[in-house]
Amino acid sequence: MHPHIVENSVDIAFTPAYNIKSKVVSCFSPLFYNERWQLILATLEIYKELGVSKQVFYIQSMVSDVFKVLEHYKARGYNEIEPWSKLDIGDLYRNELGYDPNTELDWRNQAAAHTHCFLKYKSAADFIMIGDIDDVLFPKIADNYFDEFLILSQRYPNAAGFTYDRFNTEVTSTKVSSDFSMSRLLDSSVVYNEWEDGKYVVNSSRVSSAWIHWPGIIKNGHTMKLVPRNDNFMLHLRKWKLTESKSGRQQLVHQPKTSKSEKFNIQLGDIINKDVIERIETRWMKNLDTIPGIKHLPTEVRYYPLIANCYNRIFYSIEKRPSSCPGPIKCKLPEIKGLSCTVAQTTFNRHRSKNNYVVHYPESTVFVEKTNGCTL
Repeated sequence: MHPHIVENSVDIAFTPAYNIKSKVVSCFSPLFYNERWQLILATLEIYKELGVSKQVFYIQSMVSDVFKVLEHYKARGYNEIEPWSKLDIGDLYRNELGYDPNTELDWRNQAAAHTHCFLKYKSAADFIMIGDIDDVLFPKIADNYFDEFLILSQRYPNAAGFTYDRFNTEVTSTKVSSDFSMSRLLDSSVVYNEWEDGKYVVNSSRVSSAWIHWPGIIKNGHTMKLVPRNDNFMLHLRKWKLTESKSGRQQLVHQPKTSKSEKFNIQLGDIINKDVIERIETRWMKNLDTIPGIKHLPTEVRYYPLIANCYNRIFYSIEKRPSSCPGPIKCKLPEIKGLSCTVAQTTFNRHRSKNNYVVHYPESTVFVEKTNGCTL
């Protein structure tokens, strides 16, 4: 090896690849200040029942009661939990740069998380789904994800993967986890004719990197294929009504703005039958009875409205054309005394090469519990 290369090299740790054979893996965007247990539980239960071998959650920060339940699901084989902290280069280098490099990362560095997940599971999984936890696909072409992706692969033999249109969907849930019902949530769904940019699944052998809406590097001779929406599409669980038991009845306590759009011509009942919903509900009820803490999840929503307002300000209200990298670092979120939150923290090491390049690399990452709410 050339001496110049040796002199300027640095040893860095690497993540071993996942090696348990899996048909379908789902990689989710990093979660921060997360408290929305209704959405997390729905995703866990639906994806498990319909054939996802492993669901990979990247966690920057999460209310501790919710995080502990997610750990119990992990112990049952549903999911993996990956810590995803912000980059800490230290005051010296930050002052030398003159800015915080985290402000130059798009949406909490989610492209790096997607690609990290993709590369870690690439050799083990036949298909990998990329998306947010509120992007939910129900197999329509087949009875489960794997068979649907196989049929599409036979239909489009040169496909690197498949993009599904998304349509905004309203669901009704409860504030109290002991009253939570998967069947009531799914039966309440209303799909609106509000199209959103598609999300996708890839054949892991034909792609080398990932991003939220499409893969970055595709093997020569292959392309992404858009699934006709009449064949199937994704539900974007964007709109949530919440109820609470009062005087023995579930009464509406939170309602999103009424949609001005018409209902889409295909509803969830046109995609899956009642038997599927019953199976999802049966599995959920077993978990409700046996997972510690699951009946006592938080009823108060603290962060979500603040984050929604911030994201509307920095992104949606300007037609999704921000002048700088959007993300939670642009949001001013308060401390909440007495609220326990689990936060990912990484210790970084630094190496300055002889040609004056500085390499920052993670040495260790842990989850820590904080008592004054979540932080970045």
